[in-house]
Amino acid sequence: MRWLVIGLACVLLAGCSKAPDGPGEVTARAGTLAFAYQFTFRLPSARIADAQEAAAQACERLGVGCRITGMTYRVDDAARVSASLDLRVASSGARAFGRRSVQQVEQAGGVLAQAEISGTDPTDAKAQAADAADRNDAETQPAGRTPAASVVPANVATTPIRFTYVAGAGVGLRARLGEAAAAGYASLNWTLGNALTLLAYGIPPFVLLFLVALFWHRVGRPLHRRLFPPPPAG
Repeated sequence: MRWLVIGLACVLLAGCSKAPDGPGEVTARAGTLAFAYQFTFRLPSARIADAQEAAAQACERLGVGCRITGMTYRVDDAARVSASLDLRVASSGARAFGRRSVQQVEQAGGVLAQAEISGTDPTDAKAQAADAADRNDAETQPAGRTPAASVVPANVATTPIRFTYVAGAGVGLRARLGEAAAAGYASLNWTLGNALTLLAYGIPPFVLLFLVALFWHRVGRPLHRRLFPPPPAG
């Protein structure tokens, strides 16, 4: 009986000797989150191209730590500029890169209108199914080849950053007055442009009618009188 009690005690001690997940394991799981940064800047239209180019050059200076994945630049009929820049930055330096970009735009006379940082866990059901398939295929891989499951996912190793640039004068009453003046100037340009367009379409028909009337006055009417003289008076 004594040996039975000793055996049960050893089994309980062995079961309790397994420690729970440590901070390192929890941190490792948190490190698998994929983050995405989005920044919206508002600055004068004339400075948007320079701000976009400055961000692109800053990315190029990082070398392999950053790459440009997309870029847009548009000018509407009212001469308002909008642009965007899509980057993928090494996750370790993404936050610092975003902070430096905000400072560059502020130095150029712009403001940060909106910032959003979102994180997603790529190990969803679909990713887990893909990992299971990779593990099943691992036995068929060459001995020296690293299984795909052991490689850090690209959406975790790099962070997508999107910069959006919109035309504006900043914040505050002065900025609002500037935007109102810019809107009035754009409206004036639009009005004059449409008026010139209507004249461009309307002038040729009027010119044609004028030439026809002039031809009738100078040539047509005298010729008509010669061919069809009026009857003599009574």
